[in-house]
Amino acid sequence: SATLDPFEVEQLPNWTFVAKDIVIDHSRNLNHANMPQFPQGYDKSLAGMSGQNPEYWGGFFIKDIGVKLPKDISPGATRTTIDFQDMFIDQSGLTMKGGVSNVLKGKTSKLGGWSFNLKEIGISFIQSDFNNCYFKGELGLPLLTTNDGKKAKLAYDCEIRRRISGAKLSDGTAFLFTVQPANEQDLN
Repeated sequence: SATLDPFEVEQLPNWTFVAKDIVIDHSRNLNHANMPQFPQGYDKSLAGMSGQNPEYWGGFFIKDIGVKLPKDISPGATRTTIDFQDMFIDQSGLTMKGGVSNVLKGKTSKLGGWSFNLKEIGISFIQSDFNNCYFKGELGLPLLTTNDGKKAKLAYDCEIRRRISGAKLSDGTAFLFTVQPANEQDLN
């Protein structure tokens, strides 16, 4: 495997790219030690592994790849990083998951007195088909406070995912939305 030192492309100044554990696999006997299990819904027959064990896989694999955005378009003092993990590129297409953290901070984002933040956004693809996407964050409640006097918060988590039937992806989409207290709260 290979790892690239962080680099910038001349046409994209201040955009920093990094890639770790890059593998080009043409072996039919052994996969790289850092290669993870194939995700649920990955159809091995589309990748040419029909009736074969997973070691028969061949293609291009990157364990971690990231892009640091310029400070000008990153919220806060630290540069926002878009991260992707477990990227498989083979004859069946692209399989990967990735996301970005600290998209909107609660101090600067307000909606009618209700603070909110968007902590994380993510997406995944299996064999070039949409698998799922999600977003997570918190809503500040102006009417409630915590035991130490701070505004109470509700944590939210939304996932939109493709249904899985058995071991394969099927048609249809599931929407899951969860809201729960992010801390102990008192009514004021």
